[in-house]
Amino acid sequence: MAKRKLKISDKKFKIVKPLKSSGDKSVYGFSSQLDETAIGKAIESAGEKMPSFVLSKIEIHPSKFCNLKCSCCYGAKLAPEILEGENLSLESIDNTLEDVKENFSQNPLIILSGSYSEPLMHPKLNKIIGSLGKNKFRFGLYTNGLLMKEGLMESLLESAESLSSEKPCFVSFNIFGSLNVGRFVRELSPIIEKLSKKRDRLEDKLEIDAPIIVPKQLCNYDFLYEVIGRLESFGVDNVRLTLPWNQLGKIKTKKYESISKKELKRVLEVFRDLERDFDSVRIRSPQETRKHKKCYAMSMGASIGPNGNVYPCPEVSNPFREQLSYGNITKKKFSEIWQSEEHLRLFERLDPKKEGCLCCPAYDDINYLCSQLK
Repeated sequence: MAKRKLKISDKKFKIVKPLKSSGDKSVYGFSSQLDETAIGKAIESAGEKMPSFVLSKIEIHPSKFCNLKCSCCYGAKLAPEILEGENLSLESIDNTLEDVKENFSQNPLIILSGSYSEPLMHPKLNKIIGSLGKNKFRFGLYTNGLLMKEGLMESLLESAESLSSEKPCFVSFNIFGSLNVGRFVRELSPIIEKLSKKRDRLEDKLEIDAPIIVPKQLCNYDFLYEVIGRLESFGVDNVRLTLPWNQLGKIKTKKYESISKKELKRVLEVFRDLERDFDSVRIRSPQETRKHKKCYAMSMGASIGPNGNVYPCPEVSNPFREQLSYGNITKKKFSEIWQSEEHLRLFERLDPKKEGCLCCPAYDDINYLCSQLK
């Protein structure tokens, strides 16, 4: 089957009056820890080659399966083969965590997530979480949460409790998935409430976040007020409101069409009102796309797909970007793949503009800073 290339429009809406947001209490990324002086020196000494930065974050997608079919997920439309599914073996994940623990001086943040998939679909996720605690990694879990059982909650709590870190571990519940299928109130709410009560014993070692992707048809103040009010009553730390990224581009599904400027203005007004009324609300607003000549984020973080392929970042970690993989942990140790010849060559040849890359905000900040220091 021919590889399909992700195409995203470069066009973004200009926000004339930027949102006065309280910001993301970021436990997610690592851009807040950047040392401009050290980065500048590393870039200068590297010349045109990839700088030697500290490995700060690894995102692992343990499963290729998903338990939902969200209307905003364009993965199946672009690459139907992703629905076939596969899981990364527990052995491969354990070996990688032990390898990173042994061969890297500073433990990176480990995130368990999915690329059009759900990490809780992995049958041994409890053991994966346990392995994170055993190896003393600070971790994050992105999930729609509907499959979270009591045993997994205990694994999360025990692993988080075993760590001594300035920042907490976190569980980030994607609320849209359950809202989209009418399972938020009856199924997901009790799960979040139970985890929140259980984590009280941890003394701020585990944070609970709830990003909500808000399509235009769900952007109703009264509706979102009720949802956010419920989340705050459970003790959720952050509720992040954002628009689906593809709504601002050319990618469309049958159920999801691009948003107009008029609709965008209305959505942002609703977001502002909610931010005013709830302390927990953070807004991720549309921003001008910054064009980068190089991907410096790939020298600070990595993403591992469910087949073991290692990619520059989570946004390209999927079957239709296989040409951007620079190794596989089922064939080589991660420590051998990191800053290998394949990794260095990918840095030299990867053109984010030609690939149509769409950075997440943290990676975009890193690439912008590095390009300014270049």
